[in-house]
Amino acid sequence: MRSDWNFFYEEIKDDLKQKNFVFEKIEEVSEGKNSKSFCLFLSKKKYLLKFFPRNELNVRDRLNSELKFLKFLNDIGYENIPKPIFWNHKKKFIVISWLDGKKIKKVT
Repeated sequence: MRSDWNFFYEEIKDDLKQKNFVFEKIEEVSEGKNSKSFCLFLSKKKYLLKFFPRNELNVRDRLNSELKFLKFLNDIGYENIPKPIFWNHKKKFIVISWLDGKKIKKVT
Protein backbone atom coordinates (compact mmCIF):
# COMPACT_ATOMS: atom_id res chain seq x y z
CA MET A 1 0.00 0.00 0.00
CA ARG A 2 1.30 3.51 -0.75
CA SER A 3 2.30 5.33 2.38
CA ASP A 4 2.75 8.96 1.38
CA TRP A 5 0.07 11.40 2.51
CA ASN A 6 0.05 13.36 -0.78
CA PHE A 7 -1.15 10.30 -2.67
CA PHE A 8 -4.12 9.83 -0.31
CA TYR A 9 -4.86 13.54 -0.09
CA GLU A 10 -5.19 13.86 -3.86
CA GLU A 11 -7.84 11.11 -3.75
CA ILE A 12 -10.01 12.81 -1.12
CA LYS A 13 -9.22 16.54 -1.00
CA ASP A 14 -12.54 17.55 -2.61
CA ASP A 15 -14.48 15.38 -0.15
CA LEU A 16 -12.70 17.02 2.80
CA LYS A 17 -13.34 20.53 1.46
CA GLN A 18 -17.05 19.81 0.91
CA LYS A 19 -17.32 18.90 4.61
CA ASN A 20 -15.28 21.95 5.69
CA PHE A 21 -12.45 19.76 6.92
CA VAL A 22 -9.60 22.19 6.48
CA PHE A 23 -7.00 20.70 8.77
CA GLU A 24 -4.07 22.46 10.36
CA LYS A 25 -1.86 19.42 10.77
CA ILE A 26 -1.82 15.73 9.96
CA GLU A 27 0.12 12.85 11.51
CA GLU A 28 0.36 9.27 10.37
CA VAL A 29 -1.03 6.99 13.07
CA SER A 30 -0.52 3.54 11.63
CA GLU A 31 -0.22 1.42 8.56
CA GLY A 32 -1.64 -2.04 8.91
CA LYS A 33 -2.75 -4.81 6.62
CA ASN A 34 -6.34 -3.59 6.64
CA SER A 35 -5.99 0.19 6.62
CA LYS A 36 -3.81 3.27 6.79
CA SER A 37 -4.67 5.85 9.44
CA PHE A 38 -3.96 9.53 9.97
CA CYS A 39 -4.83 11.96 12.75
CA LEU A 40 -6.32 15.21 11.41
CA PHE A 41 -6.02 18.30 13.63
CA LEU A 42 -8.80 20.84 13.08
CA SER A 43 -9.56 23.79 15.37
CA LYS A 44 -8.40 22.11 18.59
CA LYS A 45 -10.22 18.88 17.67
CA LYS A 46 -8.76 15.66 16.34
CA TYR A 47 -10.28 13.16 13.93
CA LEU A 48 -9.14 9.82 12.60
CA LEU A 49 -8.94 9.47 8.83
CA LYS A 50 -8.77 5.85 7.77
CA PHE A 51 -8.12 4.50 4.27
CA PHE A 52 -8.95 0.94 3.31
CA PRO A 53 -6.82 -0.54 0.53
CA ARG A 54 -8.20 -2.18 -2.54
CA ASN A 55 -7.15 -5.80 -2.28
CA GLU A 56 -7.76 -8.19 -5.15
CA LEU A 57 -7.10 -11.23 -2.94
CA ASN A 58 -9.56 -10.18 -0.24
CA VAL A 59 -12.55 -8.35 -1.68
CA ARG A 60 -14.31 -7.95 1.68
CA ASP A 61 -15.74 -4.45 2.10
CA ARG A 62 -13.67 -3.32 5.11
CA LEU A 63 -15.24 0.15 5.22
CA ASN A 64 -18.75 -1.27 5.40
CA SER A 65 -17.64 -3.78 8.05
CA GLU A 66 -16.21 -0.93 10.14
CA LEU A 67 -19.41 1.11 9.83
CA LYS A 68 -21.60 -1.86 10.76
CA PHE A 69 -19.44 -2.72 13.77
CA LEU A 70 -19.49 0.86 15.08
CA LYS A 71 -23.28 0.93 14.64
CA PHE A 72 -23.58 -2.42 16.45
CA LEU A 73 -21.53 -1.16 19.41
CA ASN A 74 -23.64 1.99 19.57
CA ASP A 75 -26.90 0.01 19.34
CA ILE A 76 -25.99 -2.22 22.28
CA GLY A 77 -25.12 0.74 24.47
CA TYR A 78 -21.39 1.32 24.23
CA GLU A 79 -20.65 5.01 24.58
CA ASN A 80 -16.86 5.27 24.43
CA ILE A 81 -16.57 4.43 20.75
CA PRO A 82 -15.60 6.59 17.79
CA LYS A 83 -18.47 8.21 15.91
CA PRO A 84 -18.49 8.14 12.11
CA ILE A 85 -18.44 11.70 10.75
CA PHE A 86 -18.41 11.01 7.02
CA TRP A 87 -17.17 8.41 4.56
CA ASN A 88 -16.97 7.57 0.89
CA HIS A 89 -17.53 3.99 -0.25
CA LYS A 90 -16.10 4.57 -3.71
CA LYS A 91 -12.85 6.08 -2.41
CA LYS A 92 -12.75 3.70 0.57
CA PHE A 93 -12.16 6.11 3.44
CA ILE A 94 -13.85 7.18 6.66
CA VAL A 95 -13.43 10.09 9.06
CA ILE A 96 -14.37 9.26 12.65
CA SER A 97 -14.14 11.07 15.96
CA TRP A 98 -10.84 10.73 17.81
CA LEU A 99 -10.56 8.85 21.10
CA ASP A 100 -7.49 9.52 23.21
CA GLY A 101 -5.85 6.43 24.63
CA LYS A 102 -2.71 4.39 24.86
CA LYS A 103 -1.40 1.80 22.44
CA ILE A 104 -1.82 -1.75 23.69
CA LYS A 105 1.64 -3.30 23.88
CA LYS A 106 0.82 -6.65 25.46
CA VAL A 107 -2.45 -8.45 25.93
CA THR A 108 -2.67 -10.37 29.19
